[in-house]
Amino acid sequence: MRLASGKISDIGKDISDYDCIDTGVFRIGPELVRELERLEKGSGDCSLSDGVRALAARGKFFGCDIGDSRWIDVDTPEAFLRAEAMVRVFGDSLGDEPASAGGFDAEGMELFAPTWVRAAQPYKEDHFQIASSRNGLLRMMSNESPFSPSQRVIDAIVTAARQGNIYPTSAVELRRRLGRATGSSRSTWFSARDRRSSSTS
Repeated sequence: MRLASGKISDIGKDISDYDCIDTGVFRIGPELVRELERLEKGSGDCSLSDGVRALAARGKFFGCDIGDSRWIDVDTPEAFLRAEAMVRVFGDSLGDEPASAGGFDAEGMELFAPTWVRAAQPYKEDHFQIASSRNGLLRMMSNESPFSPSQRVIDAIVTAARQGNIYPTSAVELRRRLGRATGSSRSTWFSARDRRSSSTS
């Protein structure tokens, strides 16, 4: 993100000469909501950054320096619960290490892990041992293929990995194809989650 005279002049993941970091915390007001609706109606898609950029172009978005303060982006009820657990684990200072005074809250550490991690069952490798102990067996029981990935697959993985530091797009092309397949407009695929994030971030 770039600032000029205290106002946001540009925002996005592709800015190379940025002079500040977007913490993902914005004060949402009626004007931003209206701007998001206008952008979505015009292109069938929009992000929170799109709305901020559009208002910033008209000199209507200010930046606020939070200094060295730590921040947690909370835009869903689930994210709020995880943020509370994070505070319980790391303490009010939210340092880089769990709170050292008296240890840390074990229950909070468990809540800090994503729900899908907490629900995972320990993996059993008994069938691997059986397969590896007998010659001539292929490990098909784990849906494994005896053939290695094609070069096209490897190239696609490498290309995606090189962009792993960039926040993913809103899958515009996927929604366009889903719209064509189902006979729906692209805007139909602007998910409820996207709308909630736009209005509550």
